[in-house]
Amino acid sequence: MKKLCFILTLFISSISLKAQQVPMVSEFMLNDFIYNPAMGGKNGIPVVNIGYRTQWVGFEGAPKTFYVSGNGTIVDKKHSGDLHDVGGYIYTDQTGPLATRGVNASYTYHKEIFKDHELSMGMFLGLIENSLDIDQVTLPEKNIIDPAVYTSNFRRHYAPDGSIGMLFYNEDYYVGFSVRQMFAGSFNYGDSTYNKKLNSSYNHLFL
Repeated sequence: MKKLCFILTLFISSISLKAQQVPMVSEFMLNDFIYNPAMGGKNGIPVVNIGYRTQWVGFEGAPKTFYVSGNGTIVDKKHSGDLHDVGGYIYTDQTGPLATRGVNASYTYHKEIFKDHELSMGMFLGLIENSLDIDQVTLPEKNIIDPAVYTSNFRRHYAPDGSIGMLFYNEDYYVGFSVRQMFAGSFNYGDSTYNKKLNSSYNHLFL
């Protein structure tokens, strides 16, 4: 048993880990549409969700997330045999002086592939804004000027945002897969000598 624990520890320590860059919301079963656009229209009814999440209560600059999402059917199976759903969501994610805001529109297509089993494909397309509020930045010494903060071009940065997803489902179960931040890119922090890996956004995979 000790040998197994030792091997597992070595394996986990060898994996390169990165913190998430997309907002995380609670109650996944009620907010699955945000994680996978293929979920839009799955229940066949219009859905609107509003949420607010705060973490690390009591700590200054703790992460706070607010979002509004909604979707509804525009063409149902009675008219075309397939289901088409449109919607979208907006959000703001604040952690100390850093903030991320985004707006995304969605489209989802559902097709019955065999009896009582359907496949849906969906996508988000939108815009993301990353900003830095230098008034909330506190340095150890007042006379020190950090070029990464005060000469940075990163105070407000806009970039395209997008996600794609697929879902296979029936009344009893579903299996889905999605890719967030499909247009992974880099941000300009004002110094080209910085490690580009730290200045980049990455794809996020959800299963």
